[in-house]
Amino acid sequence: MPSCYGIVSKGATVYIPTNAEHEIINTGKGELNWLYVLPTSLFSDMVYRFSEDEKAKL
Repeated sequence: MPSCYGIVSKGATVYIPTNAEHEIINTGKGELNWLYVLPTSLFSDMVYRFSEDEKAKL
């Protein structure tokens, strides 16, 4: 999947496909709030995959 970047403002909705590597950065001065909607009823069912860069930090 190609990389894409975008500026998102208050009230926006963003769809992130399954298994898409993503990152959220607050570039503003205020507090950043976001909500994840997950395709499962149990948080424990979620599987997190980290890029090699992130694995090196762990």
